[in-house]
Amino acid sequence: MNKKDVLMIIVEIQTFYNYPFTKREPDKNANDVLLDLTNKWHKVLKDYEFETIKKNLNDYIKSNRFAPAIADLVNENQKERAIPNKEETQAMLRQWDLERVNESSKEKTDIYLANIRNLLGIKRSV
Repeated sequence: MNKKDVLMIIVEIQTFYNYPFTKREPDKNANDVLLDLTNKWHKVLKDYEFETIKKNLNDYIKSNRFAPAIADLVNENQKERAIPNKEETQAMLRQWDLERVNESSKEKTDIYLANIRNLLGIKRSV
């Protein structure tokens, strides 16, 4: 991306999110704020394709109320960051419960307790 592309992305964010960058520094000239921001963002975004960042921004705008950070735009897989719906959450919780049950098997518990007894010098009487 060149600086013009970066500025286009920033202007689009400004438009969709009610000027979040220039509102942060009301005592400065808006053009100076945008120029400084463009230079900073360009350092990070220069190795990315404009179309990729533009697509990620459009995807981000559709589902987020707050202005994106650079990390939100360079993330190629936005779906990984999506908040799961009710069914997905329940499925994840069930999976975690199953994993927890498997991890706390009787055999593992006995080994763990034996190691603790050994460390503490406790001999188990049967």
